[in-house]
Amino acid sequence: MKKVFLSIALALTISAGMSLRAQLASFVLENFENNTVGFTEQVNINPGASFDVAIVDNPKKAGINTSNKVWEWKRYDTGDNQIWAGFYSQLKKSIPRGYAKITIKYLRKNSTSQMRINCIAGGNNEFLAEAPASKTNEWELLTFDLVKKDLHKSKITGLGLQPDFYTPIDAKAVVYIDDIEVIYDPSVVVEEEPVITLFDNSANNTYLDASWANVQAPSTLKAPEGKPGKIPCTTAVSRSGNALELTWKSASGGSWAAIATNNWKGKDLLDKNFLRLWIYSPSALAKKDLPQIYLEATSGNPNKTGKVKLGNYLNSDLAAKTWTEVFVPLADIWAANASFTNKESVKGVFFSQDQADNVEHTLYIDDIAYLKAKNSSVRSSKLEAISVYYSDNTLFAGNINGKVQIFDTTGRNIAEGELINGIFDVTLQKGIYFVSTQSGNAKIVVQ
Repeated sequence: MKKVFLSIALALTISAGMSLRAQLASFVLENFENNTVGFTEQVNINPGASFDVAIVDNPKKAGINTSNKVWEWKRYDTGDNQIWAGFYSQLKKSIPRGYAKITIKYLRKNSTSQMRINCIAGGNNEFLAEAPASKTNEWELLTFDLVKKDLHKSKITGLGLQPDFYTPIDAKAVVYIDDIEVIYDPSVVVEEEPVITLFDNSANNTYLDASWANVQAPSTLKAPEGKPGKIPCTTAVSRSGNALELTWKSASGGSWAAIATNNWKGKDLLDKNFLRLWIYSPSALAKKDLPQIYLEATSGNPNKTGKVKLGNYLNSDLAAKTWTEVFVPLADIWAANASFTNKESVKGVFFSQDQADNVEHTLYIDDIAYLKAKNSSVRSSKLEAISVYYSDNTLFAGNINGKVQIFDTTGRNIAEGELINGIFDVTLQKGIYFVSTQSGNAKIVVQ
């Protein structure tokens, strides 16, 4: 068996992009023949009472549509009609990255109604068909180009339609919808994203616009001049360009929190396994004095993960005036609150108060990203006295010798044996484990 002790830099080598070409095929999202709207659990009409909605018999079984059932939308005159009235929904099954178009069969009773689509992918993306509807009382095919909107690179988690998007509004508009199809085009190639960058440089050297900060006295949190509620940036200390600055004082009875985002757009982290960031302090900083971190999604209940201690992911206290790379296993963050489920649309990272030591600290942060490791190799996620890695069915624990025990999260003893020069052959399934040795303990996450 090949046994190689991997440094964290090698263990997190990023895999090359992989084409999605062979994995996709066109499919019908909904045809209404089962007399249901099957792509979602809930059709949310917005504004409420704007439309009367029902699945009905096809009023015009001819031309491109001879199906039996279709989706009917009748406008109500609410007195405050909105051009964007329609529905939004969360898809039961997301549309994966790599699809080129969405087509919808459309029939309007008047000569003016148009349809606008909303593809929800970390936020709203509303756009009209490539060619406008031009027929009346006759089925036609509307095509919505995902590539032109750069949506072929995103997982689409929600869908909305605005079936009478036209001014002046026809308060008696009636339209029909059928055969919503998601189209794969083999000429459209999307590469996998081994790295999703959350922050590398702010467009403004004094603050990050895509941020939000809040503080409750007696704790304090530095704000950029003239921009309360934002995270400051600086060029004085950065790996390149500018870096985020957190200057805080955590006091008993107070609190503070600050989120950095990528323009508030949600990112799909289902296939990512690490949050990576670089940190720097102008003076030595104890691990226990570092902030907590957690993630926030665009939706969900809860829409925030549980918190983990940033200091848990350093081998030692933070040295002064030294950029240090930190890897936080996302599995630890997911495990911090099992009720958080929206890993497909995470919009940002929060830093928040931990130790109430009533002392002012400064931490600079740069190059925040979500990573996908090349293999199952992981670093220990809670380093107490030892540094542990797992790779290729082998546990590595430095140069430790002697008894080793491995427990799962329920406390069950999964395996035990002898470490010889820090090596123990063991097969572990994906999950979280606790490693106990005579020299110390650690927690590992097997991806």
